[in-house]
Amino acid sequence: IVMIFHDFSPQAHQVIYTTLAEVAYRYGDGKKAGFIASYPYHNLSHALSVMEGSIELTRHLNLSQAAIELAAMSGAAHDVIRERIGDTTPEQASAAWLHDVMKSYDYGDDDISVTTEAILATTASVDEHGMLIAQTHAIDSDSETGKVALSVASADLWSLYKPDGMRIAHNYFIELKGLSGSEVPISLDGLREFEASEVALLRDYCFPLAAAEKLSSTYREDAVAQHAYLLTLLEEGRLADWQEIERFDTTYYRRHAS
Repeated sequence: IVMIFHDFSPQAHQVIYTTLAEVAYRYGDGKKAGFIASYPYHNLSHALSVMEGSIELTRHLNLSQAAIELAAMSGAAHDVIRERIGDTTPEQASAAWLHDVMKSYDYGDDDISVTTEAILATTASVDEHGMLIAQTHAIDSDSETGKVALSVASADLWSLYKPDGMRIAHNYFIELKGLSGSEVPISLDGLREFEASEVALLRDYCFPLAAAEKLSSTYREDAVAQHAYLLTLLEEGRLADWQEIERFDTTYYRRHAS
């Protein structure tokens, strides 16, 4: 992590470390359980992935150092609150949480408005299987603030076409089943429907920021084909338990990881 933002300001360092510590405390780090929940997907690993993707994209766009730091904070904090509180959405609650932390480190309202817009840009609609059907829209792609928001929204699905994307997708499936990070499904019920939605998502998804397609979609066709193959195996009843899914994911990762 230190290498990723070695050139960040002390203020940004403090906000980011505070944020990542809060995510790990609340939802776990993928190994250690969280205080509120132990999510297989929405945990510290996801926060780090979105933060790293936000940094990569904003640097690719040659945005200012301040904008890159704000994108990193937004990516780290975008899911710091996962619970809906009354009429407040998790994204709104996460943005408000980051607002308070940034205020405590003397950030001004202009900077906070950038992180608020970026976190709200990660708001998405999902279908009955928990799969994305609509993402952010109506953001000014010409302004620096808009570019930060679109970068963070794109980074939210940064893992889709990555070598470990299949494993991460199946962690999300486990989470949708209401299981913790230390549990695995006792059956494959519901996985066929999930995979059908995953194939459609991988095939049709367009990142909110066009540059993200070039940087993150190297294995798009292979990812679609692999999920489609897994769907075929499920439809034919050729997979018996979750251990076979894990082996499937590991094989895919080893074939694509450098």
